[in-house]
Amino acid sequence: MPDTETKPWWRSKTILGAIAVLVAFIVRQVTPDAALDEDAVLNVLTLIGEALGALLVIFGRVTATQRLRK
Repeated sequence: MPDTETKPWWRSKTILGAIAVLVAFIVRQVTPDAALDEDAVLNVLTLIGEALGALLVIFGRVTATQRLRK
């Protein structure tokens, strides 16, 4: 990482992607009983959210140029 500047943790694509994966996972685990069609749609949407979050984590880590600060 050539840039020695720091940035707040909440501006990190890696952290935001990890949070997106976690939220999608929690939503899938805590969903109330729903009709089969609604449940299938919710599962697809949360799987898409997890996949996009994971891709954001990878993209954020690969493109990172700054260290994080607390």
